[in-house]
Amino acid sequence: MRLCDCRFVLVTAVALCVLGGAAGALTIKGRVLLEDGKPVEGACVWLEQERSVQRCLSSAEGRFSFDNAAVRPTNVVAWKEGFCLAGRSGLPVEDMEFDLVMGPAGSVNLRVTDSNFNPVPGSRIRSMIVCDAFGVAVEDLVNHGFPELRANDKGEITLNCVPSGGFVKLVVGHHRFADSSVAYLPVREKRQDIQ
Repeated sequence: MRLCDCRFVLVTAVALCVLGGAAGALTIKGRVLLEDGKPVEGACVWLEQERSVQRCLSSAEGRFSFDNAAVRPTNVVAWKEGFCLAGRSGLPVEDMEFDLVMGPAGSVNLRVTDSNFNPVPGSRIRSMIVCDAFGVAVEDLVNHGFPELRANDKGEITLNCVPSGGFVKLVVGHHRFADSSVAYLPVREKRQDIQ
């Protein structure tokens, strides 16, 4: 057997061991807390992996747990009305435990328009990245209790779940238009128009 054949066999064997060992379900768990360390009871917590969603509510101690996660790109998002979103994104390769910390919520007010600056009612937030820290697959979470973020008749959408002083990146969609990616929208009172 040639040297390059041996390397291929070795790499293949290592990959099979890693993937075989990771084939079982992973546990992702933790706590939802306020900035002062107090637990948040009744927060919705979602685990999203490649458009598959699981949901639970945090316990009186703020605990959440998902017992059948896979080795896939993962977003874990927590939210309770009156607070900002908290979350974590990554690729779990083993059981994980971490805290999600909520703070005061700020608002991002937008108006979605077409190229002629006319409002586009019914536009929706398809996904967002909060403060460059974690992703939220909004269109996948909506069927599991996440608030629907859709424009009213004036094309206006209010995001009242972004961390105070933070920012958000968005993908906005509408069935008559191509999706628009918005790179940076800071929390501020003034309405921000996007096309």
